[in-house]
Amino acid sequence: MDFTTHIRPTCSRLLFLCAGSALMLPAMSALAASDETGFSTTEPASMLPRGESGYSYLRLSGSTFHPFDSTGEYSYRSSGCIYGTGGEYRFVRGLILPEGAILDSIRFFYYDNSSSAYLSAYFTTYDGSGNFAQTNIGNSSADGYGFIERRINLKNDENVGPMNLTVAFNGDRGSDVAFCGVRVRYTIEISDVIFANGFE
Repeated sequence: MDFTTHIRPTCSRLLFLCAGSALMLPAMSALAASDETGFSTTEPASMLPRGESGYSYLRLSGSTFHPFDSTGEYSYRSSGCIYGTGGEYRFVRGLILPEGAILDSIRFFYYDNSSSAYLSAYFTTYDGSGNFAQTNIGNSSADGYGFIERRINLKNDENVGPMNLTVAFNGDRGSDVAFCGVRVRYTIEISDVIFANGFE
């Protein structure tokens, strides 16, 4: 039997398959590494690229908050904004940040077109033993769409209990005062010096 005629086609096929695989691997790696936004889809959220300032942001719309109890009534205004209509006047949402994140500031967005009613915003932490610490972020003012903001220096470590974001509708409730959302700004502490500057 002449093995030469069998070996040559086999070698040719192997070379073709190897070359094809080599061309496909970079494209497959690029698809696995990023989506259309350019962010990695295989790494945890804490490893995603941050802005040039080094800050990361968590944004929540007002419509994701819920009343403190079942008596709270509200309506949807527009663009993620809600306003109270009766019952419980406080609305809350838990704040979850990556372990080790350093909370820098909290910004509450609102709509206020009332001369008497207004919105109040708070940041609260709990110790699990019936105690809590509450920080007053501020009150809205009758200037249409706006925001109130406060700097917060708090590291999310084993000493920090559950965290809540709270808004309260004060005075007559209606569409003249609405809560539109929150922007939380924080940083991730990088302990390994080799990664601190992105290998630069």
